[in-house]
Amino acid sequence: MRPITYSRATDTATAIAAVSADPTSDFLVGGPTEIDLLRQNVLPPRRLVDMNDLPLTGIESTPDGGLRIGSLARMSDVAASPAVRERFPMISQALELGASAQLRHMASMGGNLLQRVRRSYFRDAESPCSKREPGIGCSAIEGFSRGHAVLGTSEHCIATHPSDVAVALMALDARVHTMGPGGERVYPLDDFFLLPGDSPHREHPVEHGELVTEIEVPATPVARHSLYLKVRDRESYEFALASAAAALSIVNGTRATG
Repeated sequence: MRPITYSRATDTATAIAAVSADPTSDFLVGGPTEIDLLRQNVLPPRRLVDMNDLPLTGIESTPDGGLRIGSLARMSDVAASPAVRERFPMISQALELGASAQLRHMASMGGNLLQRVRRSYFRDAESPCSKREPGIGCSAIEGFSRGHAVLGTSEHCIATHPSDVAVALMALDARVHTMGPGGERVYPLDDFFLLPGDSPHREHPVEHGELVTEIEVPATPVARHSLYLKVRDRESYEFALASAAAALSIVNGTRATG
């Protein structure tokens, strides 16, 4: 038996303090990825602090037409939001193409952005993978590499991030708000995902105990005419071989902005 310690957070500050004080602890939000990795022996036994009772589930319009999405908002709720579907359809499309209905009802927006890679070499807990164990090497470079990255790689790692909605949010210049031991921080999404470089195990700039609280999507009128396109091996639940998000404004048959 692999022991796991579990507790439920009653407020954000206490939860951040608890996780920050224990290097073997993690926040538990939606939970699909974290629980999978524990079951597959990819993660060692952990202390899990369940955040699901915290009031971070809002989907609110800003006065200028943007959005503020709580980190614990479920993917299915965000995809179905009238404000999202009308003003930012690429977000709804990316979310609905990103997982099965059951996972979308459970998975959170913050957890989606922080999920670990889905590649088999990372998840089999046996093959060398520098994302799982720093410095051990990358099995995919000389192994089966279909579905891995072509751009943004390094000699240490060619894995891709699995999030579909991250692509749409990147195109919309979204920002990630966090709260941690050092207070509040805001990351442009382009800075929130780190290239592998020499430290592929470090995928985000957040420190241990830093909690994603909100995703801010600025007002972008052109996003009303946006699209998320995903190419994959099968039309049902599957990760992307390639994907793109775009918003275009056409004036007199010519692209004006995008």
